[in-house]
Amino acid sequence: MDATTGHESLTFMDGSLVYNQIRMYPVDEELMAFRTPKGVYCYKVIPFGLKNVSATNQSAMQKIFDDMLHKNFELYQLKMSPLKCAFGVTSGKFLGFVFHRHGIEIEQAKIDYVIALAEPHNMHEFKRLQG
Repeated sequence: MDATTGHESLTFMDGSLVYNQIRMYPVDEELMAFRTPKGVYCYKVIPFGLKNVSATNQSAMQKIFDDMLHKNFELYQLKMSPLKCAFGVTSGKFLGFVFHRHGIEIEQAKIDYVIALAEPHNMHEFKRLQG
């Protein structure tokens, strides 16, 4: 994220059903099999809910976009969600942060939410505040 600092123009993209675009390794398909009354089924693409799905997705995106982002969209047949993409903008929100050429800031709505929280009065409330 720090690598965005200093750039005049930024691009934000969100994949459309991105996990369903990443194929499972063939040897892992059987390990993820599940049984129903109609038979045994295997996932061909990564399902939601697996422990390392986010890391796998990030690794795949870095591999795909390593040398040139735009060339590889067609090659890897990636589908983006147009309503969640912004191209050539000076700033943008991502994962609760605001990115711009001067750096990264926490989104103001997140700050306001934390400020508005009631002060914890016991350990249970404190732990709930921590998540």
